[in-house]
Amino acid sequence: RRLVVPTDFSPFAQEALLTAMTLRRRTGADIHLLHIVSPSDASPEARETNGLRRALREALEGADATSRDVTCAIRYAYAVAPAILTYADEVDADAIVSGTHGRRGVQRLMLGSVAEEMVRTAPIDVLITPSGLVPRFSARPPRRILVPVDMRDGSEALVVRARDLATSLGAEQVDLLHVLPPLPYPVRWIDDAVSDLVPTIRDKASAELRAMADRVGLADATIHVERGVPADAIRRVADALRSELLVLAPHELGRVARVLLGSVAGEVARTAGRPVLIARSLVPDARTLNAPVATTPAS
Repeated sequence: RRLVVPTDFSPFAQEALLTAMTLRRRTGADIHLLHIVSPSDASPEARETNGLRRALREALEGADATSRDVTCAIRYAYAVAPAILTYADEVDADAIVSGTHGRRGVQRLMLGSVAEEMVRTAPIDVLITPSGLVPRFSARPPRRILVPVDMRDGSEALVVRARDLATSLGAEQVDLLHVLPPLPYPVRWIDDAVSDLVPTIRDKASAELRAMADRVGLADATIHVERGVPADAIRRVADALRSELLVLAPHELGRVARVLLGSVAGEVARTAGRPVLIARSLVPDARTLNAPVATTPAS
């Protein structure tokens, strides 16, 4: 219903705004374009003179949008991530849409540590959108969604979220992926008894994924079971399937995110070359547990 797009006026932030506009055309969501300024940078009058509002208007023009389509806001705060979360709470947003990295040049998520903090603490979903996609997510909604599933606590809720997202975006295909961890010793050391177990484990994982998909109304979902390092396997499958969106669970949902969010989801989000949705809203009582701190008044 409502999306917040933080911007530092970089090309990566602009790609996030274009993505949000694509989502708006499909879902009718309201868009809020937000810029955070440190109070120590200058006085409010100087900031106005420096053209922040003009920069916001130019960002809208670059996305073929106007102030009638997008709400623009400027907030003054020393801590960027809490200020974004506070604003998202004020407008009752459902998700934050962010580019991969901003003007700091850090080859990490969006604004470096800012996005990582949001991914850890946001009470709502965070959609991370890299630039340079072919085809660009911002040109049209994704047609194929890949959902890595651990089949532990919270996994079914994640699949339901992916199902609802696919329906709202008009996606044509949902793929469920389970990654079997690599063996802790070289294959040549495996005896016949252990070798016989490998296909059995794969078949059991496939059957459990299929049953989960059927329970939540995703009978057409395609099931994939791979062995390997999780981040590598996720990227490999996403590349092979030409997935256009990845949906990952947050770390509070049991083992599913200890495997997928920790360093793995961060690595996937940085290197997958496609949008990654971190389903933070699935965390129980997330709005209470991670209530954002207050910031200084808006301009």
